[in-house]
Amino acid sequence: MPILYSHLLTPNPTATSEFVAGLKKLFALMTGPFSRRKYWLTVALLITVAVIVFYQYRLNGSVDYSIYYSLLKNVENGEECQIPKIDPYDETIKKYLKPGKQLICKELQPELTAVINGTIWINLNELTKSGYSLEAITCRKRCFWRTDSNDITLEYSEWSNLINGTKMACEFMETACWKQFPPLRIYTNLHHWISPKTDVINPAKASTHPSVILFVLDSISSSNWKRYLPKTLEILKDLYNSTIFEGFTKVGDNSFPNAAAFLTGKRVQTVGYESEMPIDMSDKFFDDWPIIWKDFKQKVGILVNSKANYSMLFRDM
Repeated sequence: MPILYSHLLTPNPTATSEFVAGLKKLFALMTGPFSRRKYWLTVALLITVAVIVFYQYRLNGSVDYSIYYSLLKNVENGEECQIPKIDPYDETIKKYLKPGKQLICKELQPELTAVINGTIWINLNELTKSGYSLEAITCRKRCFWRTDSNDITLEYSEWSNLINGTKMACEFMETACWKQFPPLRIYTNLHHWISPKTDVINPAKASTHPSVILFVLDSISSSNWKRYLPKTLEILKDLYNSTIFEGFTKVGDNSFPNAAAFLTGKRVQTVGYESEMPIDMSDKFFDDWPIIWKDFKQKVGILVNSKANYSMLFRDM
């Protein structure tokens, strides 16, 4: 028996009466108005905290369920995989959307030359706004092309005088203008023009196999495209009757895993999954990869790849 309660075993009536009196005082304090107030305040506080926690849990759960249900109801029943029709402006995500600001690009130089239907022109209005005239400047042009040895080195033709209204003699042309005195270059630009080909390599094949252009906006989901590039989407759909990949979405942080996913159907550098293709391709080629344009090449026979990156601009696949 603990020493604290040893006095209860003593027959001393004085000690017993003192102990009973102490219990009565303690009970009176516990049931007094001050203790009751503290008790009920504590109970009310606990109930409030419990209600807040429960409400937050149900709120998050209801949002998740509403998103899932909104996607599920747009999927048709069947054994095939159906891509849900996602609303890019759904109410559940509106608070996260911020309108994009209009881009105002600073003009680095006046656009003195332009190519229109294969003819290169000097813009007289821009020339006048810049404070020059045709008599005060000398403009020249030269062609350039990629060498066969690599994707970086370019070869150039000799400079020749640019006469207003000259036909483009090559697909890629550099133009430049100099002041007569002092002889300083005041303008330079690059132009390109793809000349239509009148001859067809295989007429029978061309008549039965339409051309396919795969236009990709790197690392952007279909929903973000609809939200922030609506004019581009409208042109592709209305003017070119394009087929939009509605299920296209990001699976990685940069171009490589995203491109590998939609071009090969394989996972590469995707968080949470093992890579299905080699990751380090620094000393290898992609010839063995099951890239979708191999299927197009077998059907069509001609394949061109153009990437909007200055270092890869003239690379052919």
